[in-house]
Amino acid sequence: FEKVCNDAYMSLERTKKTLSREAMARAADVIAESKRVVLIGLGASASVAEEASNKLLRAGCNSSSYSATHMQAIAVSQLRAGDVVIGISQSGSSKDIAEAMKTARAHGATTIAITSRERSPVARLADVLLLTDTEETRHSSLGLSSHLARLAVIDALCYSIVYRNSARAEGIGEEEEGLKSKRIIE
Repeated sequence: FEKVCNDAYMSLERTKKTLSREAMARAADVIAESKRVVLIGLGASASVAEEASNKLLRAGCNSSSYSATHMQAIAVSQLRAGDVVIGISQSGSSKDIAEAMKTARAHGATTIAITSRERSPVARLADVLLLTDTEETRHSSLGLSSHLARLAVIDALCYSIVYRNSARAEGIGEEEEGLKSKRIIE
């Protein structure tokens, strides 16, 4: 447990140093001004994409996530200028993610990648590259630290988007009020 916690902490610290502030600002601007945001991921990155879609939706963005490769292909083929695709891939080498980003780009969408590999196929297809920094090698599919690093990037993006648009911040308050009816009060 101590090793997992230390790895997670170090991953966040390394990502904090690696992640470009300029790229984060550009990604937040592009997403905040987008008509539609499609998030794609496979395996462990699929759950990050789904969480990101939920957070972006609550931040006022028209977002959806896809983990099935056929659905990814369909969704990105419908994107146009003013839309965004966010490809999430720890390795940056997922063939299906790279192909989906290539298709989105060909249709005029802005491409954003969240990955730990700067020179990977997915990174090369990104208009905006958001780099995480983790050292998982063995059993990386079980790794918490890369997952947390990607989620931290998503959280930071969502905060930036909300701060860019005060109307969205007001909407979040209304959403919280609306969700109160879904809770059991004892």
